[in-house]
Order: sequence, then C-alpha cells, then structure tokens
Amino acid sequence: MLIGREAAVSKVVIPHPQVSSAHAWIGWNGTSIVFVDRGSTNGSTINGSNIRPGDEILLDAGDVVSLGRDDAVCFMVERY
Repeated sequence: MLIGREAAVSKVVIPHPQVSSAHAWIGWNGTSIVFVDRGSTNGSTINGSNIRPGDEILLDAGDVVSLGRDDAVCFMVERY
C-alpha cells in the first residue's frame, strides 16, 4: 500500500506537510513485510536509521517507522 499526503495516489493518507504526496510503500515480499521510501522530500527512518530511497527494508514487530524530518509522523510495526 502506498502512504502519502495525496488521497488521489495514496491508500493511506497522512495530511502532514513533511509527508510527500507518495512518500513510501509498505507491502509483502514473499512472507516478509517491506518498507520502501519512494524518494520522499523529507525522508524516512526505521529505528532511527535513515532509509535510502528505493531500498527495500524488512520490517519486524517492534520496528518504529518515521516519515519526515524530526520524526514528524511515527508508527510502530505490530505482529503480522
């Protein structure tokens, strides 16, 4: 699913100025859930580490995903 600020392109809409129109994608890669920053303007972090646009990052329960600078929008991955 695509996460972003624009309802026309994103499945999950987050109306925050630091979230890009199509900020990131979260989905399945086989049996794992992955996060991909789609070249957002303000970036993303997972557990405090910067994510390079286009890199597939495996998510585990307890991971904290932040969108934008200074942890503007955060969420924690739960069991799946």
